Amino acid sequence: MGFVGEINSVRRRVRRGLSYLEVQVQRDRSSPVTATHTTPPGDDSYPIAAYDTPVLMPLDQSGRFAIGSYLDTVNPSSTSPGDKRMYSRDEPTGLPVAEVWLHNDGSVQISNAAGSVRLSVGGGVTARNDAGSVALGETGAVDMVCSRFSLVQEIAGVPTGAGLELTSAGVWSVNGGKVLIDILGLVSALNFAAGPVTLLTHVHPAGTLFDSAPLPVTGSTAVGTG
Repeated sequence: MGFVGEINSVRRRVRRGLSYLEVQVQRDRSSPVTATHTTPPGDDSYPIAAYDTPVLMPLDQSGRFAIGSYLDTVNPSSTSPGDKRMYSRDEPTGLPVAEVWLHNDGSVQISNAAGSVRLSVGGGVTARNDAGSVALGETGAVDMVCSRFSLVQEIAGVPTGAGLELTSAGVWSVNGGKVLIDILGLVSALNFAAGPVTLLTHVHPAGTLFDSAPLPVTGSTAVGTG
């Protein structure tokens, strides 16, 4: 028959090359017993002595015990039928600091005090924190809320100079500032090309341009020089 008790101490041991936790448990006024801490495969959890109540089960008639589970005396259960929730805790208070919640509808939530990532039933992913959010919708659409955005191309880990950036001032910068689009829509660039014509080096011969009069403009005009 199993019983519950209070944790006196938790120590890490190594037996036959295998690391495990050994827990000393006080049962009422009787002598403390030593038990092996056991968890399901893939679950590596370290109990907090001040807040966890172990449930001990005898292994055999030799008086050896194993701990199959613990009662968390601080955090109440908040799952629905079929849910799986895992959380890490702050040792001094026993309160959750990070959690992974597998919901019974197929959605997944990962969170801590600073942010969260949610995978919806349909495959959409939303990551958010206090500064903004990024959402990849189920149809592939991407929505972002941020103060600054940067997209940089790298080949074999080396930046190529190509990229797109939205600055905190609301200015779009293309390829390291070669093209700028401000918040009013004004476009400035080092050069423009339209088909075979390059604005920076394009020259208008004398008499081919007219001013607002309209009168012919004398002399050649290099557009790129202003």
